Amino acid sequence: MPQEEWKYQFGRMTRARYPELQEVHLLDGDSLWPTNERDIKKSPWPRYAEQLAAEGITLLDHEGKSWRPRLTTRKHRG
Repeated sequence: MPQEEWKYQFGRMTRARYPELQEVHLLDGDSLWPTNERDIKKSPWPRYAEQLAAEGITLLDHEGKSWRPRLTTRKHRG
């Protein structure tokens, strides 16, 4: 499916529209989750996962793995 279609479909997945939806499993055999900073910036999948997570929905790849956002540290004020 083209990326614009994924963007449209994931944008429609909200708690208001699907109150019982908890997980979306994608069965494609390719890995969705990028593994380095460069690929994270290029890939739409982490953004889709975070968008769904804001609705309380988990996006899972074909292996049942979800996106894990990297932790960020707060700047220490001295």
